[in-house]
Amino acid sequence: MSDGDFLQLKGWLWHIGANYMNMEIRSLEETRVFLSSTGLNTSRITSELQKELSKHEIEVLMDELNLLLDKVWEQLRTLAEDKHPSASRIRDVSKMLTGKWMIFASEKVYSKLFTEIVEVLKLDGLDYLSKAPSPLQGNRAVLIFYVPSFLATKLVIGTLSAIENVLERQKISTPAFFKPDVFTREGIYSRESRYHPYIYRKVLK
Repeated sequence: MSDGDFLQLKGWLWHIGANYMNMEIRSLEETRVFLSSTGLNTSRITSELQKELSKHEIEVLMDELNLLLDKVWEQLRTLAEDKHPSASRIRDVSKMLTGKWMIFASEKVYSKLFTEIVEVLKLDGLDYLSKAPSPLQGNRAVLIFYVPSFLATKLVIGTLSAIENVLERQKISTPAFFKPDVFTREGIYSRESRYHPYIYRKVLK
């Protein structure tokens, strides 16, 4: 899979990156080192995340981040203590840490944007997993670019940077939202919860 694969499935066009497994291993190692550096202290985790992401003008929603940390704390504790995780452990932990950057685009440009962003992610070695609606229902599309761990800030920032580079080139301004997969599975949506369904956001100009 040197160039990654595209797959049509259940109304989505998926791109499965050639770096899929390497990204998971890399993200879990970055996450483990980060957790160890904070002593598994929640306040230090949130403050360090805010400090790092704010350098790139990414807003951290503290209530939502703390909610997420509560939900995945057992997996984080296990990861911090396991220096040589097995393949099955990687899959189990990744399932709880994965999230995605989401942007919305018009019917006119969404297909081109998706393709260009995937290409930039490939060039940057960050092609993990992406999807776009196919066929499009309505006149707006959500484009989704996954990151294996919401705590792997280098990958969170790098993936957003690839998205931002393409939007700047196309002179498109739109907000980007980072939604944890845990929130998706538990049905946390704006209209149905007092929490926002995302933990990070940035307006891309």
